[in-house]
Amino acid sequence: MLNNDSQKKILLLDNDKASIAAEQKALEKFGYQVLFINHAEKVTKTIEMISDIDLILIDVNFGMGFEAVKTAEKILKNNTVALIFMVSPDKVDDIAKMEGILSFGYYVKNSCETLLKATITTALHHFYSKSNKEQALIRLEKELSIKDDVINSSINA
Repeated sequence: MLNNDSQKKILLLDNDKASIAAEQKALEKFGYQVLFINHAEKVTKTIEMISDIDLILIDVNFGMGFEAVKTAEKILKNNTVALIFMVSPDKVDDIAKMEGILSFGYYVKNSCETLLKATITTALHHFYSKSNKEQALIRLEKELSIKDDVINSSINA
């Protein structure tokens, strides 16, 4: 079930102070709770301490070189969270670096706030829809397993 957007906690991973300020202001305006990290080295420890993050916005150029790829892979290896990559308008070609990593979209930094809100809303919708389907499948598998156990015990009795 989708929670109210105002209850959502977003982690912003960016090392550009001007971008952090602008994105944080926009996100808070929409009612999101915003945390940010501006050093790649701090990400893993911070995410371990904060377990209720709904969405992560990560700059494609976070850290040096392919650091964003490594950071995203580490996050997704141990956490179930929606992830959106942010890219600077002059670095749109950098999106290719992120191929193969499960994300719920891309956002061009410094675009209009409405686009940021729409990107996040869509990502969260897809993320929770996928999570709900996976949970339903797990429940169904458990029910089938219980029924198999009942049938097997009836046959063996």
